[in-house]
Amino acid sequence: MKQSSSKPSKVTSNDVAERAGVSRWTVSRALTPGKSISESVRQRVLAAAEELGYKPNLLARSLSTQKTGLIAVVVDCFINHNVSKLMDRLTAELQSQGLRAVVLNVTHYQRVTELVEHADQLQCDGVIFLGATLTDDFVSLTSKIQRIPIVIAFRDCDLPEPFVFTTEDYAAGEEIAELLLQQKASRFAYFGGPPGVSTFVRRQEGFEAKLKQSGISLTQTFHCDNYDQFLACSVFERYLADTDKSKRVDAIFCENDAIAFGVLDAMRAHECLQEIAVVGFDDVPYAASKSYQLTTYAPPVDKIIKETVAVMLGESPESKRMNGNMVVRASHLLGQ
Repeated sequence: MKQSSSKPSKVTSNDVAERAGVSRWTVSRALTPGKSISESVRQRVLAAAEELGYKPNLLARSLSTQKTGLIAVVVDCFINHNVSKLMDRLTAELQSQGLRAVVLNVTHYQRVTELVEHADQLQCDGVIFLGATLTDDFVSLTSKIQRIPIVIAFRDCDLPEPFVFTTEDYAAGEEIAELLLQQKASRFAYFGGPPGVSTFVRRQEGFEAKLKQSGISLTQTFHCDNYDQFLACSVFERYLADTDKSKRVDAIFCENDAIAFGVLDAMRAHECLQEIAVVGFDDVPYAASKSYQLTTYAPPVDKIIKETVAVMLGESPESKRMNGNMVVRASHLLGQ
């Protein structure tokens, strides 16, 4: 004989309200981050929810509040050492504010507009471009997506619509040039990553401007298609193999740390470490490794992320470009 089995009924907010001796409305406020409610009542509701095993229905909440708590985070180069550092900090800050990240990875065959329009269909409450190198289709995108805030973080942009929070790259480039000039270098190079049509970095501009004040022009400019340590190594190895030592550059500013690691790997392979001063940008954790001891520029990561998340929470600060600081180690030293 088949025995009947019954599943326990799903716990609802009404059950929590009855157990805590409050209204359903109070339960909703107690379980919504940032809502004003007395701490004693909040703790009573949380205790009742814990006892009953209650989990809020996020879909139902989004229908009533017109907010999903979802933030689209657009990235385009996971191979870049800096992306994991920024993702860790950003997602932690979003979660501390009751928000959740929906990660959109822009691959080489996808257009940014397709992904962001998908984020709009998911009813995301905002879009953050995290250091992404955007193409010309982004220009038309900003005029289409007006329901939600858009922030560009850790790159610059001249478009009026999105908020921009990034490093004061021009000043950083000047500071790096000054550091390398102190090493008595005479042949300078800049190693950049992929160019962006809509977003960019001004590090090279500041670097060149400071050199020109000393009557020096760039001897060489290098580029690679993405922020790939191994690609940068390959590019610089070819340069070292094809260039006589007497004609090589003796100082190089790399647009980010991944490129700088590649340059140092190439120099190690050609046994010319400390013959070329190297400076990176981003101060990723690996920069402090004894294998690299990379001198680099550290952006104000926490400040940029807090400003970015503030926009997602409905605040409307102005775009900001903020100063970071130089982290001096040993890679910039010649002949040491």
